[in-house]
Amino acid sequence: MFTKEWIAQFDNHTIRVVNAWNTTETREEVYIDNVLVRNNKKDMMTVSWHSATGERFNIKYNGHTIEVRVGSAWHLLGTACKIIVDGKYVGGDRIVFFVPKAGSIESEL
Repeated sequence: MFTKEWIAQFDNHTIRVVNAWNTTETREEVYIDNVLVRNNKKDMMTVSWHSATGERFNIKYNGHTIEVRVGSAWHLLGTACKIIVDGKYVGGDRIVFFVPKAGSIESEL
């Protein structure tokens, strides 16, 4: 399985995003302070081309809005992830391609 991980810090909290895929499945996981808050696992046979190339979602946490964008890296040969808290970049890659224009609030913690 191909796996990539990004880590960001904000207000004494740690956000970790894991993206993994192989020929049978794809998944994104988000951890806040080592607690799994999102686990999006999909069978590759059921994934649309659009969702296979990019995901964008929001998580409400302790009064903050955490936005995670997972998509293609600038060279189009790998995965990139941008982590934003309350509208400010806090970690990951600054440029992420093929991400949907809007995300929805996935969960409130």
